[in-house]
Amino acid sequence: MKLLFLRGKVDSRTQKVLRLSESNDMWTHLASAIGDTVKIVYWGGSRKVFYSDSVCEEWVDSFKYWHTEYKPDVVFARGGFPEYDRVVKRFPDAVKIYTGAGVRTHPKKGDYDIVLVDSVNDLKKGCSLWQKPAAPCFKPLQVPKTFDVCYVANAQQAKIKRVKWVYETIPKDISMLHLGYLTDYKVPDNVMRVRAERGNMPELYSQCKMGIIPYSAYDSGPRALSEMLACGVGPVVVLKDARLSLSGPLLVSDKEGFWNTVRVNLSTWSQRKAVGATVETAAKHIRGLIEQVRR
Repeated sequence: MKLLFLRGKVDSRTQKVLRLSESNDMWTHLASAIGDTVKIVYWGGSRKVFYSDSVCEEWVDSFKYWHTEYKPDVVFARGGFPEYDRVVKRFPDAVKIYTGAGVRTHPKKGDYDIVLVDSVNDLKKGCSLWQKPAAPCFKPLQVPKTFDVCYVANAQQAKIKRVKWVYETIPKDISMLHLGYLTDYKVPDNVMRVRAERGNMPELYSQCKMGIIPYSAYDSGPRALSEMLACGVGPVVVLKDARLSLSGPLLVSDKEGFWNTVRVNLSTWSQRKAVGATVETAAKHIRGLIEQVRR
């Protein structure tokens, strides 16, 4: 099966590696596991690297004028960007897969055979539920458990009032590692804030006993949840209206009882094994959906 995997725009966060084993990007590993032959394409750059004889990553100036001799059996559009539309139309015979998040959870146009959603709240006719995996580098590491809980929120999420709520309500007897960067918030004394690179996150996750996902309905299937569980961090406490599909050691709470749920489970906490979807299981699930379309 020949796969064309469409990525977003190249920016300062786009990882530049020479070997697949160096990549901490889940989508790159997922694409490589789905297709027998794979072309991964970003726009807004100039680069071409072969991870193997069968997997190539290419950065092109623009999708508007980009053409390729590569004839995919499957086109996978990740992110829901309008720049994808003209590329998808160039391959009318290919099976077309879409996955997005937030305001782009569902495609604006009905050009896709498979629409993947990672929350039961987003299920509509024609959609398929899946579990977003963590990249293979996310695994438990033997480091001291320095923090009670881990919390992941970047600058974009800092605009959400419920993110600020974490700093305002965290009890003083609970230590927290915050992976992210919030410029305008005063950091409580019991919080360590780190602007982490993705390559360092497995070690940072592994320093924490439990995780928290207080994102509410802002995002669906946040990748941090898959990564925490893959690193053996758990249980993870989530708000009751969070948009999730993952099973596993999750504790659902409302805002009023959130920190009490954390505290009670810290009192009985014990080391956990890694759980959650792997790249291999996610790829197998998607391959099965492709075969259903072909039949």
